[in-house]
Amino acid sequence: SSYRFEIPTIYQFVEDNFYLGGELGFMTDDNGERLPGSRRQLYNYWMDKLETIYVKEPGKYHQILITGGIGIGKTTFMNVIQAYDYLCLQALESPQRYYGLMPSTVIIFAFFNVLKELADDVSYGQFQRMLDSSPFFKKNMKVNRQKKPGFQLEATNGIEFKVGSRISHTLGIAVFGAELDEANFGTEKQDKRMDERRSQVYDNYTSLVRRKETRFLSMPGHFC
Repeated sequence: SSYRFEIPTIYQFVEDNFYLGGELGFMTDDNGERLPGSRRQLYNYWMDKLETIYVKEPGKYHQILITGGIGIGKTTFMNVIQAYDYLCLQALESPQRYYGLMPSTVIIFAFFNVLKELADDVSYGQFQRMLDSSPFFKKNMKVNRQKKPGFQLEATNGIEFKVGSRISHTLGIAVFGAELDEANFGTEKQDKRMDERRSQVYDNYTSLVRRKETRFLSMPGHFC
């Protein structure tokens, strides 16, 4: 399958204002020049991890476990991964043909939280705002004015974004990449409700991995 446009490096993707630089890159002046002493808005720790995933050891890591305290950039890191993988997939003339799928197959990026409204408001909401800050994505995605502001960008080229809390929200579709936000309940108080949530997270995770292995034998994309 040929390519529709040139794929940027992960460094360009994060730092160039045409992609995500306006949101995550170095602060610049009105002419686009980097301000002296400015730091990348994406923490260096996460940039180093992106370099490992996409440059130093490409193809090695398909499932990424992200832990740490509140406010250190975990959700942003996950969203950069999904956004870059979406760009790489969108670059193909026919992603379905490239991966040996039927032409009518819809390829999915899934955003999960045990509570669907949190998936909407937190991980997917930030993901949409990140794309909306990018001239590239605004140029290469469909705008659905019927959706609420902040959620109007839609994928193209036979690709869709899905938000949910249970694996049943993605039945019968090819999941390329996924986020399972707030998946760790190991430190919560032991009670029946938390046991149910842990079971729900585990079911989502194992089902997504199994589905990906059957649809995409080369294991592209990433689960975070």
